[in-house]
Amino acid sequence: MAKQINFEYEGKEYTLEFTRESIKQMEREGFVANDIITKPMLTLPKLFAGAFRANHRFDVKQKEVEQIFNQLFEKKLSSCDHNRFFIGERNIKREEVAKLLSMYLCHLF
Repeated sequence: MAKQINFEYEGKEYTLEFTRESIKQMEREGFVANDIITKPMLTLPKLFAGAFRANHRFDVKQKEVEQIFNQLFEKKLSSCDHNRFFIGERNIKREEVAKLLSMYLCHLF
């Protein structure tokens, strides 16, 4: 069974996940999983945007995805230490941040 990330942003519910079809589409458009290691700042936003395709392909525009990404991941970068990351005001574990990446990699194997 596919793993999902559910969250609410500005009053709207989102369900993020990857399917084989969404991964194929990402790869056809040039996404390369190995780039996560060599180009993480370019690749992580693309990976995050790809997670919207399974359930929000037609109802979420790229601009909205970028706003959500910026709000969730970039707002608190200055507050990060080596053990914790933040989303909004809530501490989250490093494993939770990596959940998108692990969902993608599970589908590759």
